[in-house]
Amino acid sequence: MDWQVIGSVASAIAAIAALITAVIMAFQIRLIRNSVSIDVLLRLDAHFNSADMRSIRRKAASYLMRRNFNPHLVLPDDEKRCQVALDDLLDFFESLAFLVRKRGTPGLEDIWCFFFGYIDYYCHAAKEYIEQAREEDELQWRELTEFHQQLIAVERRYSRKYESPDDNQLRRFLEDEIGLTI
Repeated sequence: MDWQVIGSVASAIAAIAALITAVIMAFQIRLIRNSVSIDVLLRLDAHFNSADMRSIRRKAASYLMRRNFNPHLVLPDDEKRCQVALDDLLDFFESLAFLVRKRGTPGLEDIWCFFFGYIDYYCHAAKEYIEQAREEDELQWRELTEFHQQLIAVERRYSRKYESPDDNQLRRFLEDEIGLTI
C-alpha cells in the first residue's frame, strides 16, 4: 500500500475525529452553561425569597405605600431604614440587569419568567423615586430602567398585550408585599 494514501486516510480520520470532538465539546459547553444558568437563577430566586429579602421587600413596599398612597401608614421601621430597603431592592434588580447584560447568565427570558412581575410593579411604584434619584445622579438605576423596558418587550412578545399596572393594582401589590412574613 502506498504511504501517501495511508497518510491521507489517517489525516481524513483525524479531521473527522477532531470535528466530532468539537461538536461534542460544544454540546457539553452548552449543557454546562444551561446548568450554570439554572443554578444561578435558582440561587437568585432563593435569595429573593429569603427572610432577609422578604424583610427588605416589606420595608420597601411600606415606604412606597406611604409615599404613594397612604401618608399615615405606620412603617415597620424608621423611614430612613425603609428608604434604604427600597434602595437595596432596586440595587438587587439592577444587579439582575447587570448579570443578563454582561454575563448572559441567566438570560433575559429567565429573569422575565422568575422576576418580571416584581420588577414591573416595583419600577412603576417607585417611578418618581427613581426619577428623583436620577436627577441627582443620572447613572443611578440606569441599568434597571433600561432592563425594565427590555422585560416589557419580552412580556409583549409572549402575551401580546401589556398594560402598566394601575394605582389599584399597585396598591394591592404593595399590600401583599407589606404582608410578607419574615
